[in-house]
Amino acid sequence: MNIPPMFTIDTLAFSKKLEKAGVKKETAEALAEQLKEIQMQASDALATKADISKLDNSISTLKQEIKIAMLTTIISLGAIMTLVEKFVN
Repeated sequence: MNIPPMFTIDTLAFSKKLEKAGVKKETAEALAEQLKEIQMQASDALATKADISKLDNSISTLKQEIKIAMLTTIISLGAIMTLVEKFVN
């Protein structure tokens, strides 16, 4: 998924600053393009609001399933205790 970066880098200004500092034009441009690529790759790794919403929904579903399992276990234990009590008495 390609989401817009949280910030943008002015690659032209970046390469011009490098050139002004003595870096060859080709090297400055290559570095600026690489920086832009790194920024895009980093933005691909970020979670979107939709991703977080999906996770939130999954967590809510799991919570419900755990509650149901716990309730089922408690009811089962109650039934087992009742049966054991009948056999003991």
